[in-house]
Amino acid sequence: MSDTDNQPEEAPRGTAFSQNDPHHPSLGRDAGAGDLTGLGLHYLWHLIDINLLNLVEIPSNADAAAQQKLRGPDGWGKLHPGDDRKRVAIIDNGACAHHPNLPGHAIKNRADFAYFERGATFSNWQGWPASGRDVGSVKDWLADNLTNEEAAQTRQSATALVDELIGAWSTPVPAAANRASPQSTDAGPLHRYHDLEDPSRRFAAHGTACAGLVADRPPEDVSAPPSGAGGCPTEQANPWAIQYVGVNPEAEIMPINTAYSHEYKTVTNALLWAYWNDAAVILLPRGLPDLEPIEPHEGIEDQDPRRTRFTTKGEPEYERLNADRRVFEAVLAAISAEIPVVVASGNNGRRELEYPACLVNRHGKDITGPIAPDLIVAGAQTHRGVRSSYSSGRTNNGVTVYAPSDDAEEISKAYSRFERRGWRGRQLRLAPEEGNDYSPYGVLAIDIPGPYGYENMYEQDLEHFDEGQPGHLAPGQSGLENSPGSLYTVFGGTSAAASIVAGVISLLQCAATSRLRGKDAKDLLILTRKPQPDAQEDVLVVDVRGALEALDQAL
Repeated sequence: MSDTDNQPEEAPRGTAFSQNDPHHPSLGRDAGAGDLTGLGLHYLWHLIDINLLNLVEIPSNADAAAQQKLRGPDGWGKLHPGDDRKRVAIIDNGACAHHPNLPGHAIKNRADFAYFERGATFSNWQGWPASGRDVGSVKDWLADNLTNEEAAQTRQSATALVDELIGAWSTPVPAAANRASPQSTDAGPLHRYHDLEDPSRRFAAHGTACAGLVADRPPEDVSAPPSGAGGCPTEQANPWAIQYVGVNPEAEIMPINTAYSHEYKTVTNALLWAYWNDAAVILLPRGLPDLEPIEPHEGIEDQDPRRTRFTTKGEPEYERLNADRRVFEAVLAAISAEIPVVVASGNNGRRELEYPACLVNRHGKDITGPIAPDLIVAGAQTHRGVRSSYSSGRTNNGVTVYAPSDDAEEISKAYSRFERRGWRGRQLRLAPEEGNDYSPYGVLAIDIPGPYGYENMYEQDLEHFDEGQPGHLAPGQSGLENSPGSLYTVFGGTSAAASIVAGVISLLQCAATSRLRGKDAKDLLILTRKPQPDAQEDVLVVDVRGALEALDQAL
């Protein structure tokens, strides 16, 4: 796939990526935008779509046919990889650090807030940071903006939380605490569970895909194991790895594990961890429960299926959750004012943004005006340049910018989208093309090697993947984690779009002469976002080259 020997001198810095490579992962055979070979979209079509990579035709001496290749952008040559502005915190469910495209040395300062709400780490992770970023500006923001009488309790609780966590994280951990058991409650400010398996190898498929879209890089030498410590089972570099890259291959990833539950506090703590560990960009591709719109109304019973026993106003658990929610919103607003925070718009397809993206324009009781106006909200668009049918919100309702992702079949008043060869197209006898904007393509992302990734999560018989199947396993290796289908998956949702936007902001941070604050990055994206050709919707897509040029002019 790498064809650096044949690159012309004027080609920008980067690697050439060939669609005709025998290891090229197929994204389908349905010709679409950017398809020059009839093989379908290039496997990095999402990077072409945001104006990051160039698509060129190179004659092939073998068959004289057009060969579709990509060359790296000028933007990568503008990076300052040695500076401190390339760290992207991803608050999700962790990330695999033994993928050939995401080696362990690209993972920094990870922590797990699902096991222990003040943060846990594991024996095969990197050590606990000795010190962190000063949090005085966060406390100043809370004091300056939570000024009304009703906000007093939120301000006090948020400030106390900041002091408690930073105090705990800054305290050296006694040696005895390093071997704390999960049942231990008095082992000090930090639990390091040497006797527990790293959960990332089982539960981090979503976070791994997001991390790869941000910061993947071409694989290292396949003759040597990847460097660094991680949590996934592949201990040997895999020759099935392809020349896959994220938006910013120079970025570092800070995976922060959180539990997918109704609790706000672990996500609040994760935000403060990202800030304390000097993240230049924070990505929040997950959602949280929204207590506001699902409060019960008189005469309406169970009007929203998302309600739980905690969502009845006046009950103790509801009031506790509501207090935690207000602290979360205050901390999110304070941090997003200083650090670009990217959130997914949501996947319910409604005009209203989902929580917490809706905080960009929602007014609260504690803060005058919108709660978190500096949030960067990412919506999803398909390769056809239209909004994905599931993407929540609209440009005029808080979506900052759209980025590539997949689509979902839907037949409704709003959309007529279906796979013409699928069940709906065959059984409902729908017109095959009339008004049908459905896109069969998703975004290629990395996967957890082995049975716990998206591609192999339903494979139960691991003995089926043995050394007796040439072409299915890496030479000399066995096990599901070494099959070529274990390394990559087709990903989507507004999580994919948000990850791409976070990668773009990381690229801008590394190209800028000084750090971009939340509002700076958001204004730059809004200034340079572009409409899709012939689009009939308000889908304004992130434009990397336009943003880099505007950044150059501003410097």
